[in-house]
Amino acid sequence: MKLLFLVVLLWMVCDGAATAAESMDDEDGPSTMEEQESKASSPICEFAESMDDEEFPSTMEEQGSEASSHICRYKNLALRGRATQSTILVSELHGFRSMAINAIDGNLDAFFDHGSCSHTNNDWSPWWRVDLLESHRITHIIITNRQDCCAERLNGAEILIGDSLSDNGNNNPRCAVVTANAHCITQTFNCHNMVGRYVNIILRGKKEYLHLCEVQIFGTKQTK
Repeated sequence: MKLLFLVVLLWMVCDGAATAAESMDDEDGPSTMEEQESKASSPICEFAESMDDEEFPSTMEEQGSEASSHICRYKNLALRGRATQSTILVSELHGFRSMAINAIDGNLDAFFDHGSCSHTNNDWSPWWRVDLLESHRITHIIITNRQDCCAERLNGAEILIGDSLSDNGNNNPRCAVVTANAHCITQTFNCHNMVGRYVNIILRGKKEYLHLCEVQIFGTKQTK
């Protein structure tokens, strides 16, 4: 009898718990892992889809809260690109840290000594270029400048996009001009779907060092 009583009691408890779970409102939280993942990601994607093309983040603070939304629409094309530059900083101490590819390694570390920034010599009209391997429609480009010093060096740099390698790609159409700001290390530039395989950054007409800690290029493949 005691065993039968315990079985009946256990059945009543379990049945009551199941009924309570079924009556929970959806607002109390997702009931499955799939629903949880969907609810977690949907606000970001919905926000990205509703963004106007003119509303890309322009500061590091804005990028921190909004940059992830770009992932829903576009990919960082630069990650699969091939980078080169006018020269590599000649230095026994820093030379190995100065390669052009450092600017497309996916690392946003803005301290040059950490080894994730590109750096030229003190050249006349120094330039940096990435080959995206095929033409794309470029929506926007995010540039991360040096944070440890010398951010003003990037002031006046031209961002160029096109399919020509004339003058190392430095004759292609201009997307934007950088206005360097020590308080705004990461900036976003809207390129309005300009089409090109090559993206150049050049400090035209001046003798200066050109350094870039990350160049992110977002867009879609150009269809023929």
